Amino acid sequence: MRAGRIRVEHGPLSLVAAARWPDGERPGELRRAGDHAVDVLASLAAVRAALSVDVRRILSLSGLPPVARTMVRAARRFPAPFLTPLASVAGAVADAVADFLVGRGADWAVVSNGGDVAVRLPGGGEAAVAVHARIGAPGPAARFTVRAADGVGGVATSGAGGRSLTLGVADAATVFGATAAEADVAATLLANAVDVDCPAVERVPAEHLDPDTDLKGIRVTRRVGPLTPGEVARALDRGRAAARDLVGAGLVRGAVLSLRGQWRFVGWPGEAGVEWMERSGS
Repeated sequence: MRAGRIRVEHGPLSLVAAARWPDGERPGELRRAGDHAVDVLASLAAVRAALSVDVRRILSLSGLPPVARTMVRAARRFPAPFLTPLASVAGAVADAVADFLVGRGADWAVVSNGGDVAVRLPGGGEAAVAVHARIGAPGPAARFTVRAADGVGGVATSGAGGRSLTLGVADAATVFGATAAEADVAATLLANAVDVDCPAVERVPAEHLDPDTDLKGIRVTRRVGPLTPGEVARALDRGRAAARDLVGAGLVRGAVLSLRGQWRFVGWPGEAGVEWMERSGS
């Protein structure tokens, strides 16, 4: 059965939603899902200031729209010295649209919001998810198949060169979680954890790169120069240790970390579950 598809480009929103229904395509429902995505974005823009503070300072969810509450709850699950709900925003919007489609009768829905993906398989079946060796790579390096029994409802990627600022040096940190919002938070944290102290890494205060950032006063990565194989390995091993902690705590299902052609796999589905397309980081 072929999935219907819609693309929505609206301000920072870059969303592609695909869905199937038992009785065939429903283009009207896809259009409504696109409108819902724009409405969700507007609701979050109205409370952006409240979502730009450390999540532990948010004592009440009263007055926040539903997706903003989802963002706060997702961020609260993860241990971090400083974390704002905005770490989950792209994934939370993808979740909201995927859940909207399922609520309108879809038995298969996959929604990508800037590369953070919500997967819903209430009717069984499977979905293929691509993984890139680095943010902005022209094509995927590998592909995973997500099935309903895998417990994966979201896939998110973070790293140097992405739309969001990072504290680390990862080319890509991809996380498989129960929801896209939770995977989004975890991908942010793991991309930060893939790190190494060396002269090749240039860091500046976050506000130098984005005056509106929620990371004011925190030094973030502006540029990553040439790294030795040993530096690459140390950075990835740090990220792998952090990923093992998250998987062990039941916060995510698994993670894939990439830097300069080297890879680390933690949890589901592991390297054995990969269909490789292009393994190098070039």
